[in-house]
Amino acid sequence: KMSSCSISLIVIFLLLLTLQSVYNNNNIKINKYENHIRSSFDKLPVLNMTGFAWAENQEFTFNGLYQFVSDSTTGIIWRISLNSATDSYEREQWLTGFKRCLGLVSNLESTTIYAVIQTSKENGKLNQIISFSPTTKDQFSIVATLPNSFGNGLGMYYKTGKLYCATEGNFFPFKGEVYEIDPNSGEVTTIIKRLNGADGVQIDQNSSLLYISEVVAKKMIVYDLNTGEHTKYNVPMKSIDDFTFSKDYSKIIAADYFNGTIVSFMADGSNSLPPEILYTGLTNPTSVLFGIPPSFSSNNLYITEGGGKTKSVNNRSDMELIIN
Repeated sequence: KMSSCSISLIVIFLLLLTLQSVYNNNNIKINKYENHIRSSFDKLPVLNMTGFAWAENQEFTFNGLYQFVSDSTTGIIWRISLNSATDSYEREQWLTGFKRCLGLVSNLESTTIYAVIQTSKENGKLNQIISFSPTTKDQFSIVATLPNSFGNGLGMYYKTGKLYCATEGNFFPFKGEVYEIDPNSGEVTTIIKRLNGADGVQIDQNSSLLYISEVVAKKMIVYDLNTGEHTKYNVPMKSIDDFTFSKDYSKIIAADYFNGTIVSFMADGSNSLPPEILYTGLTNPTSVLFGIPPSFSSNNLYITEGGGKTKSVNNRSDMELIIN
């Protein structure tokens, strides 16, 4: 038989385990890449897919099965997936019929993709956020209607489920804004005004910091989602379109649309390490992301190209940059 002292020790031990579990659940670290380890012998084909006019944005589902790419000029959202039988990537028109389509973001469960779109002229050219399934094509739901010009970059703060969308304000000075969207109610709140070409959006989930790029002004805004305060700093680029973080969140890796390059620099805006040009010779790069296994490499960067102003243009690419 166990003594009362032994029983008490066991109860205390179980209580400590419970408290530790609660602590861990309240301090979840969100990183798209750290929990997706791919065996070194499990090789993937290299993605190099052309046929886009203006591939504006991209997003990977967290389960690593799909990449979605928005073509702003043609109004098509494409799904890219790995065909294991042919060991090659295939693209499929997933949603069509929009005037424009831009920012994309996936929820954590990989069950829903959110997108920034502008409806066709026949449908009033409304600027909206929509949601759709990564496994059911040609169907979507309207989440919210935006109050200003068409939106661009889109991000989700996974701790609250809120969406954040930037608008360039048709490139008029001080007409750019950033919106917070509740996808459950459709409520839209303007949280930052008077920006110059607000474009890309990314969120450091663990620091609760929202980053927004001003594409032509060559600036980065850092907005604290807890306090509502924000700062701004200049970036070492000719222009800054969409961007992502390095895996430790210490650097920004960004597409320089006008310079045709991919550039990295310190996320805090400091010069503690000099900026680095990672890739050159691109045609109007618009976005850059690390892939997510099993279908895409978490070690390499995926880049989209834009700039094609008519639907007849079909030589812009969705490509993979091999990182040594």
